[in-house]
Amino acid sequence: MSRTFVYSVTSATATRRAGPPTQLVIEAAGMVTTPGWTDPGLDPKMTIPEIEPPKSGILELDFMAEPPPPGTFVPQVLTPSKATLVIENPPGWITHVRVQAKSNDITIKV
Repeated sequence: MSRTFVYSVTSATATRRAGPPTQLVIEAAGMVTTPGWTDPGLDPKMTIPEIEPPKSGILELDFMAEPPPPGTFVPQVLTPSKATLVIENPPGWITHVRVQAKSNDITIKV
């Protein structure tokens, strides 16, 4: 099975930590449509560092996870999910982070 978007993102934070190495720690919380989702993560839509950084200064991330296997009985109930991404020596162009889920997105200032 392949990873897919979580249903929604409910909150996100981005924190710079002094080094060495300097780190940008991004945390997101959201909801998946059933219990049993595994391997939640924040997947960058671009390579880091980009040769040509976006003029917007926004690092875009997809909030993804692995759904339960087909045919698995799971109750249809929204279930919390969390993911963290740590970027060592983050490029200086990152001023905001956008976390995208299936039904919404959140943009936060770094």
